[in-house]
Amino acid sequence: MIFYALIDNTGIRRLQTTKKLGLRDFQNYVGIEGESAYIEIIYNQFSDGLINLSCDEDAHEKELLLTCITNKGIPLCGQVVAAAYTPGGDTIGLTDEQVQIVCDELIVIRRLRTK
Repeated sequence: MIFYALIDNTGIRRLQTTKKLGLRDFQNYVGIEGESAYIEIIYNQFSDGLINLSCDEDAHEKELLLTCITNKGIPLCGQVVAAAYTPGGDTIGLTDEQVQIVCDELIVIRRLRTK
């Protein structure tokens, strides 16, 4: 199994897959799940430098709500995916320790559901 962290306004949850996510997969997960989006990758926000965040490059133009803020103060909107990358830039899944780092170091903006 390969793990990623999926971040939205309900919190952070582990995304489990049997294969490595490709560009098209990331495009369908970020922003509004199921709607293809251009990807923006946010680097160097965690104590583990191999963890990066993927978000919708056009989140502000789409008026997506604030989802989370990194420890370095970068606000991200819409659905966000955390993944690890090799030094060569290939996407790989997160280890259990890396998922915990994402949970500990990312500030999630939670919204109450009315129904």
